[in-house]
Amino acid sequence: MSRLLSQFSVIKALRYTDPMAPAVVAFHYAGGNSRIFQPWLTALPANLNLLTVQLPGRDERRHEPLPQDLRKLAIECAEALRHYPGDLLLFGHSMGALLAFETALQLQALHKPVHHLLLSARPAPQLPVRARRSHLTNDMLIDELRRLGGTPQELLQDPHLLAMVLPILRADYAMLERYQYRPCTKARQLQATLLAGRQDRLVSPFEITAWRQVLDSQTPLRQFDGDHFYLHQQVSALSQLCTELLLPVSQQAAAVLEEMA
Repeated sequence: MSRLLSQFSVIKALRYTDPMAPAVVAFHYAGGNSRIFQPWLTALPANLNLLTVQLPGRDERRHEPLPQDLRKLAIECAEALRHYPGDLLLFGHSMGALLAFETALQLQALHKPVHHLLLSARPAPQLPVRARRSHLTNDMLIDELRRLGGTPQELLQDPHLLAMVLPILRADYAMLERYQYRPCTKARQLQATLLAGRQDRLVSPFEITAWRQVLDSQTPLRQFDGDHFYLHQQVSALSQLCTELLLPVSQQAAAVLEEMA
């Protein structure tokens, strides 16, 4: 687990108190970073660990080249998580949903299947990319951020912060545009739930439910009040969902620890 908790690992521990406890692994959206999941620390119960992806080119890894290949990132994530002793629930939002999905497939191949996969606000991977944004000028990207919402106004008005964020966002968009889905029948074995904001104008209900062509056809859909970035307003509800899904295995882990005491 030392590699998992390494400062420069692709996986960062926001809370890691019990190595046997189930963990929520959170994957952020394009242009984001692990800090967006800090509020989850107070919303999730203390008996669940909270891990996040820590991608190159940002935060502690800001001096590393920005990633170009999403599937390669997924392989790195899976390698970092494969020896985690407890059960894993993967939550991914927008770009993070695609990375979480590919990571779950890699973990499945490594005989470390995830307990559950939560795919939020992301079109199904087999659908063509509707909008290519990596070529946009900086001014056009800023206008796009304003239109989408979810970006603090103080960031949009700070040239210094924008100079740091825009290259990351552009690289993430380019990585998504290069991604090509590889059909995999084993994806139907993944235990998953689709998540969406009811007022999301960026991703349509059709694009969300098209995941059922890749996953099990009965994969459930949960909707929350909010737009594409509903996750910021629905921390409590999302944390409750994670807790409910992990409840059986968290109880098992507690029983094992009690026997060992």
